[in-house]
Amino acid sequence: FNEALDLDSTQLKPFEAVNKLLNERKDWKALERAYRKMLHRIINQGNTDLEHNLWHTLGIIYRDRQRNFDAAAESFRMAAGLKPDNAVEHEILAELYATMPDKTEEAIAEHQWLLAADPNRLDSYRALYKLYFDARAYDKAWCIARTLTYFQKADEEQQKFYQQYRQDREIQPKTRLSNENWVKDLMHSDQDIYISKIMEVIAPAVRASLAVTDKKLNLHKRKPEDLTNPSLALARQFKLAQDVLSISIPVRLFIQKELSGALRDESRSNPPAIITGYTLLSGYRPVDLAFVCGRHMRVVGMGGGDASVESTAKQLAKHLDQAHLDVLKQVVRKFVDAGGKADIKRWMQAAEITALRAGLLLCDDVDTAVRMTQQIASESTADLAPRDKVKELVVYSISESYFRLREQLGIQIKV
Repeated sequence: FNEALDLDSTQLKPFEAVNKLLNERKDWKALERAYRKMLHRIINQGNTDLEHNLWHTLGIIYRDRQRNFDAAAESFRMAAGLKPDNAVEHEILAELYATMPDKTEEAIAEHQWLLAADPNRLDSYRALYKLYFDARAYDKAWCIARTLTYFQKADEEQQKFYQQYRQDREIQPKTRLSNENWVKDLMHSDQDIYISKIMEVIAPAVRASLAVTDKKLNLHKRKPEDLTNPSLALARQFKLAQDVLSISIPVRLFIQKELSGALRDESRSNPPAIITGYTLLSGYRPVDLAFVCGRHMRVVGMGGGDASVESTAKQLAKHLDQAHLDVLKQVVRKFVDAGGKADIKRWMQAAEITALRAGLLLCDDVDTAVRMTQQIASESTADLAPRDKVKELVVYSISESYFRLREQLGIQIKV
């Protein structure tokens, strides 16, 4: 049979015969060699399904017949590489790695993958809680317990651990986010970095081209709120969001008590202005306001118009100095070199998810983040369903990216 396969590996009946004979003999070592030899025959020939099945079955031989877990994990990892969206391989790898003392990080990565695919997968939350707790990564374990509590699926130990270290007050950050923190751990992966950089460079020119005086906006008779005023919770959270998120452009906060509504941008104001009615002035806790301000700070006066692209470009050019033009040319060149394809709709959705992540980071509470996301759903310009926003928040709340930002800000729990 092997000689026949050496001559023509596309004929699978001889291999099925080999597989049957060696299984009947329970000759697991020979069976392992047969699978490896078959893989050697067909590898890189484009038969992905067959190659995947061979690696998968080889993993089962190693795991169940030879109890060789290292070799089994490597085989399943190869199978997963061929079909990366197949959850079965990741489930097997997560279980395998959890039994191997030196593979804790790999087990965590597999459970994180499974949760990103299915945020309702409770077994992975529970497995992550144990993995983190046993590794003495207590802040990460606490975040998992918090999310399980949100789902009302935490057991008694997890509930107790969450409640013991819960802080129902605003965070006390020791530092602020750097640009690297933003790009690596806060921005959604679909928020194209080149489009984001282009937006950042042209934002001042957009504001300048649209700018009208405070008098025309009926703001001249009002004073911006003193963001250091400790008696005004909204102002305090507004400043916290500016500081933590490293918002370099000065943003003014105006309160119009005679109007309803939450935060809204006055895009024609330069420097940017954010206006709120009376809605946020009562009935909200500091953590609620922290989420709203954190989520809202991504937009600082970007606006649009009805002019044609050509005339708009000419208008913007008047407000871009040579330094900004040089940076813009460099970014656009990199954008073109990278393929030059812009899915603006997806970019806007990803930007909204990034904003929600910022809100969660600021309020430090999953339940608050989800509730406030649902309340402000109508304010978003991104075409993203509320359930998708909640899913993104939940997945981010137990991600390594979120944990790194908690460590960066120094807001982890102290055990």
